[in-house]
Amino acid sequence: RAVLAALASHDISQEDLKIILELANAEAIVSAVASGFGVAFVSHASANFALEAGCVKEVPVRAITITRKICMLRSCAQPISRPAEIFWGFIHEPENAESIRKLGR
Repeated sequence: RAVLAALASHDISQEDLKIILELANAEAIVSAVASGFGVAFVSHASANFALEAGCVKEVPVRAITITRKICMLRSCAQPISRPAEIFWGFIHEPENAESIRKLGR
């Protein structure tokens, strides 16, 4: 949705794209691109390993900024495990905000 909204701001619709494959998993998408199936939009974090390995190349697209909201959820019906509690606390510590922002780069 985030990609389509960004493209729509430049009058590009889904029908204008030559979509040959749809995958729901970012790792599978990166793997498909590395195998030569075409190009894709994925988060930098999802592609980082393949970028560092030289399997794919990042291509900046001028005048398009794609952002998305990522939510962290936990069950209210069950007690939270100690590791999950520690991670939850880490995410919400103000001093970690910059590190977390960089992850979403």
